[in-house]
Amino acid sequence: MVKSLRRFFLIVVIVSILVITTISYALFLSPKPGLYFSPSLYSFESNMTNDISSLLDNKNVVWHIHVSAIAPFLSNNDFVDLLDSCYSGQGAAYIPYESFKPVVDSWLTVLKQRHLDPNYFTTSLIISVEVFNKTDGKILYSAFDTMKYRPIDFSFPKGVLVKLNIDGNGVSFDEKNLWILSLPILLAEPENTNSTFNGSKHTQPLSQIETTISYIAPENLTGLLPGDFFKQENGKLYMKVPILIIDNTQSNNSATMGGSIDININAAKDYSLGIYPAFSAGNDIFNSLTQGILPNVNIRLGSGQTWGSYYFGYMINVPPGSAKWIYIWARPVIKFTIIHYYNPISYADYTEDRVYALVTDVLSYNNAIEGGIESGLPPQPIMNNLFVGTNETRVAVPTFTIGGILPVNGSIPFAILFNYYDKCKTNFEVGLAIGSLLGSSACSVLPGLEGVACGVATEFVSTFSNSLSSMDPLYMINGVVQNEGQLFEYGYNVPVILDMRVSKLSYIVPPPSYCFWCSNCTFSPPVALYFKAIPAG
Repeated sequence: MVKSLRRFFLIVVIVSILVITTISYALFLSPKPGLYFSPSLYSFESNMTNDISSLLDNKNVVWHIHVSAIAPFLSNNDFVDLLDSCYSGQGAAYIPYESFKPVVDSWLTVLKQRHLDPNYFTTSLIISVEVFNKTDGKILYSAFDTMKYRPIDFSFPKGVLVKLNIDGNGVSFDEKNLWILSLPILLAEPENTNSTFNGSKHTQPLSQIETTISYIAPENLTGLLPGDFFKQENGKLYMKVPILIIDNTQSNNSATMGGSIDININAAKDYSLGIYPAFSAGNDIFNSLTQGILPNVNIRLGSGQTWGSYYFGYMINVPPGSAKWIYIWARPVIKFTIIHYYNPISYADYTEDRVYALVTDVLSYNNAIEGGIESGLPPQPIMNNLFVGTNETRVAVPTFTIGGILPVNGSIPFAILFNYYDKCKTNFEVGLAIGSLLGSSACSVLPGLEGVACGVATEFVSTFSNSLSSMDPLYMINGVVQNEGQLFEYGYNVPVILDMRVSKLSYIVPPPSYCFWCSNCTFSPPVALYFKAIPAG
């Protein structure tokens, strides 16, 4: 089992408080507006799920929570910290509404400027929780994930409880209802500067510090890609992100290939359609890279979309000897962090490395996503990274291809394709190759990379892909790749073979929390919806 699997994930459920029976640090008779984060701990023993939240009341146990918001218009690095503190005992950590309001207002202002319906827009908070024994610094539970929310829902003050159900078996979200708190809410006790360690006093509070080692954004690519690949808005740089590439350059005697993609926000009524981030965590990710070793980790999707969602639709016909691609204007970023636990005994204990790959914003106007069509293939640095971070695989979807061959007038609906490759049923759909886009600057941004280590780091970064998809299995993004044969005077009526690219690193899907006997599922998703057509025979 890889090292990154030896960790716990986060289950976030937003609920209302019905009964308050716990002793705690403070009691608001009338809950103040803001966000309340309350952890619950679970273990799996004797074929049962057990609530062991009472562990938090142990005098030697402390829990740390870090909450940041995606806020590209308030921060140079696209994120704003809302909470980063240690607590003891059961109860909730509190973010005042006044601290959250600037993030909400920044999004609502931009949505108004772009003439976008705020009821369709979602973004995310990034939540990280660690529970540790303060006497020896050992991590007991660790979890991080994204939680989606609609800024419009917080345009006025209210209190919302975010219940953090932490276990060792999976991650899932159920935040369809945001409940306004109307009953008292109990707060956990902040860990103070007078805590005792093995009978001795210390002068600094416990802390779990996540330090950003490097940060890759479109600004790092301006010297490597053509100028028309970028667009500036509201002080932020956006770039063309391919969502469908059809490469028909292998032969001038091939068929004309067709492709289309259609995103309809009315399909998913719960606003689950959007862009889902990718994370990785484990020991010695950076040490492995500096030694020229590909880290032994998996990637997982975040549970909450970092952006969603508006209309988009394009169609292309690609004659033999040519290529075309469809893109959207987006702002992808990749953040590398390292986490240390600070205490007066060992001062700084290393915990783990983390990688966050996500899209913080997509340019949209009048409820439509901005994008377009380009002829040829994306710039060579992007294609090089796409090839180094992925493996080629033959498209062989039963009933739609015959022996791996797509006949004239044959087509493969994306809904069928997604289901075929999504072995873990995560609803991974359109893979956004943000790692391939940003990978060219990995060597200049990540410290200590030379020679072979530079190539390995580029390969590692290039494996990260986000999913533009609906997490509701009843709805999928529409689209198709088709053998048009001879279309007007272009192409020939010949069957074709299709190759595509899938991630080199496996994506991990933990089982649902109720399935404590289940194992993790892994799969390799398609990246960038890249199709290479080759005449058959």
